[in-house]
Amino acid sequence: MRVLMVVAALLMLAGCTPDHVALDSRPTDADSGRALARTVADQGSCEQFADDDRDAGTDHWRFTCNRGRHFYGVVAATSTSARDAAVTEVESTSSPYRTGAYYVVFEFGSPGARPLPQDLHGFPGRLVPAIG
Repeated sequence: MRVLMVVAALLMLAGCTPDHVALDSRPTDADSGRALARTVADQGSCEQFADDDRDAGTDHWRFTCNRGRHFYGVVAATSTSARDAAVTEVESTSSPYRTGAYYVVFEFGSPGARPLPQDLHGFPGRLVPAIG
């Protein structure tokens, strides 16, 4: 009986853990975009992962998460051109970001505070310092 309880508990926990995917996975829909973004967020020790449906599209999806008082955006894209469009938007804010094959992660600036490259420590991807 005890073994059955342990097995049941493990199965319940397995069902609650997020699916992680390879960082070079190419999302094809919102669910696979969410899986990629969650992997990026988890590797950055980012918590309170959530969808940001304000700018959802057919070729990209936005998500948010936070580490303490720092808030981050993660964009998962279906193509490098969709990722590059997200990069262009982030660059217009003069914020540093990290990028991978099909994702971009950046910090939302707090009023009066400018995001710094070291704030992206722990996230995967190539670091691009602030431009401008």
